[in-house]
Amino acid sequence: GSEEINDIYLLLATLGFGLGWNIFGGESVSKIDSRRKDGGTLVKSVVDRPERSDHLLQVLLSSSLPTLTVEQNDDNWYNNDLRTKAEEYVAKYHDSSYLTSLRSAVQDAYEFDAPRRLRYEYASTMVDGNSYEAALGTVVGWMEAVRVAIHQQQQPVQFVLSRPPTHHAMRSKGTGGCLLNGCALAAMYALDELDKMENNDDSIVAILDIDAHHGNGIADMIQFNPRLKYCSIHDKTRSSAFVVAEDESSEGDNISEIRTSRENDVGPLGNILNIELNKGTTWEKGYKDALVNKAVPFLKGESGGKNGGGRMPDIILVAAGFDALKADVTSSIDLIPSDFSL
Repeated sequence: GSEEINDIYLLLATLGFGLGWNIFGGESVSKIDSRRKDGGTLVKSVVDRPERSDHLLQVLLSSSLPTLTVEQNDDNWYNNDLRTKAEEYVAKYHDSSYLTSLRSAVQDAYEFDAPRRLRYEYASTMVDGNSYEAALGTVVGWMEAVRVAIHQQQQPVQFVLSRPPTHHAMRSKGTGGCLLNGCALAAMYALDELDKMENNDDSIVAILDIDAHHGNGIADMIQFNPRLKYCSIHDKTRSSAFVVAEDESSEGDNISEIRTSRENDVGPLGNILNIELNKGTTWEKGYKDALVNKAVPFLKGESGGKNGGGRMPDIILVAAGFDALKADVTSSIDLIPSDFSL
């Protein structure tokens, strides 16, 4: 009868919920232990620790490299004169309804003094009570590096060590552990600074993304700007799966504007180049060719895409994730540390 059918539906719904809870990391979220509140947390699908940035900073501070100058921002970073500028760019290039929901989630986490999911159904993008300030600090760091590289030409190479990451943050959605897109916002800022310095509006900014996963957020944010170009070198077998659940379209999304990791997706202006690498790719077996013979010519305007013609970019930003290392279980690319040396 109808009661038996209802019981079957209830059983199937319960099984479905349990399966989804385990697949998307519900158990790990429910058992998160107390950690320092610094905008980062460890969950099943994100291999990271809040202490990692501190450890890397100490390694840099103790480095004896003669050409390396390390500047450490203290707890007063928010007095930086770029904070106001960063807030302007965040408000201009991120969707206002998304920023409202992000701040609301962070406030909720602050009041309960516990991390929570940015969107309940997905486990890999978490926030705590300090996540918005941490994400804004990352934007400030990216913009500061651009400012120094442009205006202090004796220091043309800048490296920003920051958390949380940024390249999965879309205009209207935080995905893949990323909340605000510091890299894309820094690219917009670079265009404005270059235009002011050169008194024109024909500057070109290029972005190279070497994270093992496709930077869907960067692609999303730069796709309609003809003076920006973006190249992502990523794992073919893992890149889509890494953020596929969180990259599903939400109500109100324009499906045609959602950028994918596939090589045939060049964006509406042709200013995107996706390079997919197969499982087991090493520097000599595939990666060097992808970087030297595909990525570099595209970024220099020598091949691929429609924007920039043959012009060299005025500045290149690098989204430098290092999960393409063989030791990193989140990708199937097999690089070794020396492959990243200059």
